[in-house]
Amino acid sequence: MPKSRLQPGDIVGFYKGGHVAVYVGNGNVIHASRPGRPVAKVKLSTMPFYKAVRPVV
Repeated sequence: MPKSRLQPGDIVGFYKGGHVAVYVGNGNVIHASRPGRPVAKVKLSTMPFYKAVRPVV
């Protein structure tokens, strides 16, 4: 799915799928960058976008 169709709750892959985050809206994702660091909200543009999927609920 392209970035232009993202909705809050979508799972976003970065670094060719080696890292994932949850899209929270307004161009932001939440992710855990490394062990021992708190989960953080960052701009989607801070990492190389790979692809996104929308979970089925």
